[in-house]
Amino acid sequence: MIVVRGFEAPDAEPISELFTRVYGERYFYPQIYLPSVIRHHNRSQHWQSVVALRGERIVGHALLWRSSEDASCAELAMIVVDPQLRGRGIAGRMSRYLCDHARRQGMSLLTIKMVASHLWSQRLGMSLGFQATGLLLDYVESGLSAHSRESAILGVLALQAQPIPMPGLEGGRPQWLAQLLERFGRVPAGICQHRIEPTRIALEENRLDLTLEHPCEADVREVMRLSTRRLIHLRVRLDASLPCVLPGLHRAGFADTGLALGPGRQWYWLLQRGFADSPLQLHCPMARAIHAQARQCVVLAQSG
Repeated sequence: MIVVRGFEAPDAEPISELFTRVYGERYFYPQIYLPSVIRHHNRSQHWQSVVALRGERIVGHALLWRSSEDASCAELAMIVVDPQLRGRGIAGRMSRYLCDHARRQGMSLLTIKMVASHLWSQRLGMSLGFQATGLLLDYVESGLSAHSRESAILGVLALQAQPIPMPGLEGGRPQWLAQLLERFGRVPAGICQHRIEPTRIALEENRLDLTLEHPCEADVREVMRLSTRRLIHLRVRLDASLPCVLPGLHRAGFADTGLALGPGRQWYWLLQRGFADSPLQLHCPMARAIHAQARQCVVLAQSG
């Protein structure tokens, strides 16, 4: 019999041991290998973990990772099940427990990253009601296979309304966008009136992550000068300035890869450059449509 319950402090060591058993030392959230960190984050409610038990033995783990900018938002993450017990619905039970917990707390939204090589994680996200919104191609080193990279599908479960600010786009909208507008709704896109911020840039492994909060042509020129040999993930805040900067980014070889919700529940347009043109196992039609268009952009850039 499998029992799912909330985290207790003595669970930290067996949780860490379970991840080590499944992933060795390659899991991409290294915090999970330190029991003291697991206890600290759960004590502060930054993490809200649940475990699955078979008798006294922990055979599964999942958590809500609450946003540091907005505690009403969280990511459903770190889902793992003992390999000997997979296929028994344990991941689904833990995930539904956490989704129900989020609703009881009055949270606004949940996000998830579904690994593209794991059809089970994609089916799980869709069964819970998550809407795929974007792709993170070649996102992290694989936790299960050395010398390879994993792509992730971004999913959003809106527990409260999250309409998309949609400007007019020259040349028309991507085909995948219509489904997102139908699912989340839309509002007119205005110009952000907050103070001007520089482009945010961070190096994650060999991937550059950039965020344009107030995009302008000067920002695009800077981004265009970055090496084309780098893998770059770019987020552009969705407001009325988006149509002014998208054409230049497309000419620089960036492909549209969907939308993402960021801090403050703001929507961002995703673009990427430098990813491998390789097939993915995508269960979700939305993810397949985004990936097909991104690969087409790569082919066109190479032929040009």
